Amino acid sequence: KLSQIPIFNRLFIREITLDNNNINRIQFNSFDDLRNLAALSISNNNIKYIDSNSFLDLRWLRKLDLSLNYLNYLNQSLFSGTFELMFLNFSGNKLEYLSKFLFEELFKLVTLDLSNNSLK
Repeated sequence: KLSQIPIFNRLFIREITLDNNNINRIQFNSFDDLRNLAALSISNNNIKYIDSNSFLDLRWLRKLDLSLNYLNYLNQSLFSGTFELMFLNFSGNKLEYLSKFLFEELFKLVTLDLSNNSLK
């Protein structure tokens, strides 16, 4: 099982699935050079923290699944530059609070799953 996100040197990858591993953090440079990525799934890992601007270069990202992790906080600028996001899944985490500005720039967002969290 993977414990960290591997380095991808393929500019034309459109979809990445890293489900069911032991990844515990998403670093700001984890997805450098993946500007064409449209779908990313890192479900059922041990992610507790996502660095600011981790998804900044993913301008064509449409689907992001981070369900079944241990996230309790999402940085307010997490989705900066991801204007094409349509589907977000954060179900089954430990989220307690969301900034009212978190989804402010996601004009194309159609589906948002926040079920099974600890939101107050």
